[in-house]
Amino acid sequence: MKLKSVFVLVSVIIVLTGCESVMTTQPMGETVVQTSPEQWQGTWLHHEVVVTTTVMDMENGLLQASWMERQGDGIDMEVAKGSVRATGDMMFFVAKDENQPEAYAWARVKKEDNYLIMWSPNVEQFKILVEEGKLPGKIIDGSVLLGELKPETLERIDDPAANLLMWDAPDVFIRIGN
Repeated sequence: MKLKSVFVLVSVIIVLTGCESVMTTQPMGETVVQTSPEQWQGTWLHHEVVVTTTVMDMENGLLQASWMERQGDGIDMEVAKGSVRATGDMMFFVAKDENQPEAYAWARVKKEDNYLIMWSPNVEQFKILVEEGKLPGKIIDGSVLLGELKPETLERIDDPAANLLMWDAPDVFIRIGN
């Protein structure tokens, strides 16, 4: 499924609700990233979608993103909430899955002054490694639910050679307004 919305991290989260995804039983990232409004709040362009982000709680890294989406019978406003977390130099956007409250949807992100890059999990590669027992987790209805996230698991996820993130197809958001 092509991510076409939100701080696509958020999109990733919403995408999880109806498509195959990679989720975790604990939030990705050991620490909360403070989301200052100057850096995280604004209007962002992603292809043909405009996303507006609002910092809900700077200290806890909570963001809300909203955007308009065409539906068969008109236009709907979509809203998603999540938090920004980090482990070392790896940063993630994390949100609870609406259909599975014990699961977290996530994406790897890189944030600069006026742009944000997001890499979604490569679901098929995660499935292979979980089935082979090389990553802790299980496959449920075509989606992957990862087990305990040890430091070596996070390092493997962040290694381009492991092909666990969509490194060749990032979602890029450019800030066009505050």
